[in-house]
Amino acid sequence: MTPKKNAETLARHEFWRSFYLAQLAELPAETVADFWRGHGFTVDDKECFDAALVECLWTKNMKVPVRWHHAMTQEIEPFMVDRGLDAVEFHRKMLIMANSGTFVSTGTFLQWILPIIGLFIRVNDVREVFFPIGKLFIENLFPNHTFQRVKKVVEGKTTFSHMIYIDDLETFDNIPFNYDLIAIEQIRWLPLSFGLSPFEHIQLIADRRTIKDLLWEGDYEEYASEIIHDGELLAKKKSMSDFQLEHKLNLSKFKVPNWTVWKAERDYFCPRRKRVVIYKGACYSSPLYSILIKHEKTERPNQIPISKLLANAENEDRRTTPDIRRQHELVLQLLSPKEVYCYFEADESITLDGKTLIKGIPAKILKQLLLSYLNDGKSEFEYRELKRSFEITLGQKNSNFEIRFSRLIDKLTSENSKLVIQKTARGRFKLIPGAAIEFNEYATVTAK
Repeated sequence: MTPKKNAETLARHEFWRSFYLAQLAELPAETVADFWRGHGFTVDDKECFDAALVECLWTKNMKVPVRWHHAMTQEIEPFMVDRGLDAVEFHRKMLIMANSGTFVSTGTFLQWILPIIGLFIRVNDVREVFFPIGKLFIENLFPNHTFQRVKKVVEGKTTFSHMIYIDDLETFDNIPFNYDLIAIEQIRWLPLSFGLSPFEHIQLIADRRTIKDLLWEGDYEEYASEIIHDGELLAKKKSMSDFQLEHKLNLSKFKVPNWTVWKAERDYFCPRRKRVVIYKGACYSSPLYSILIKHEKTERPNQIPISKLLANAENEDRRTTPDIRRQHELVLQLLSPKEVYCYFEADESITLDGKTLIKGIPAKILKQLLLSYLNDGKSEFEYRELKRSFEITLGQKNSNFEIRFSRLIDKLTSENSKLVIQKTARGRFKLIPGAAIEFNEYATVTAK
């Protein structure tokens, strides 16, 4: 079904759940928290950032905006490279950990491929089945997207398959993402989920991203018909028509626009990423992604090769071992907002995150509320229990308690505290913390 115009297209979150679980298994909690801090999205006016985001990723059922998904793939490699980590190796390890070659769970995967599972015993080359599987994979993962073979050439026992991936079949409003790191590695390793060999060779031949965005360093010069990088020719201007003619493709049924593209004249090896990131012969700024898959014939097995996939199902819950759960809890703590309240007995004042918040009776009211909440888990109160507290009023019969209590609420609001005091009934109110709370007491005077 075509999504409504102007509506946020949502995708399944399996990739990011597997990525997060792999982070918990392989990286320190502080590094994991650094990656997710400040990232998130809003759907239907509901925010999902920081701690709320990783808590959602921990769950098994969730959808994320496609634009957010694609944009976040661009964040992975810079983050890992800056910390001396190999993003390609990490992604491969994630795929093996998740489901021996794919980030999608066994139950979900089997449900997707059920309509074509009989192909495994009808084809002569069993890895041929993964081309229709790939199409179903993308269509289930991303609504209104397509990934399919548009040309097949067989030379002896070797098959060459031209594949295209289009983000939006109506508008070609493609969202750049790290295709060679994320998609190509998933395609390469997908057969392994069934106990079969990965695809031998995958070549990127069209990329939605711009050459400039792929170059992290060096001198970039773009002219009318060529791109120069560090004084050497890197790419020449072509068109999508040229691309189709060169590869003998007919993409007319997809109504691919004849955009101007840049064809790379040479490979570019990025010294920071320690891999080739621009591929000779590939066209960039394309309206679609395209790859050429080369594989050798794999004889048909005697039975449908799903035993490996079913065995993976038994191991899925092992990804959330007690150690992984502890890592998750630590990441939650690191990402959760925290407010630090300090009470200074000498001048009866309370500070919030090092800044004086309030003094006198309002400060003592807040002190008692925080201690009751932190020590006893109490969050609902009556005005009269506070008015009768000698520690707060020192026995004064007319302490203007209501006025001072209102002053406390106003001050919390004006200082943008995440702590809310909410009236629940006559003479009753509730303490609602919007962040973790730390409370300390000191005998000295408030630090200036």
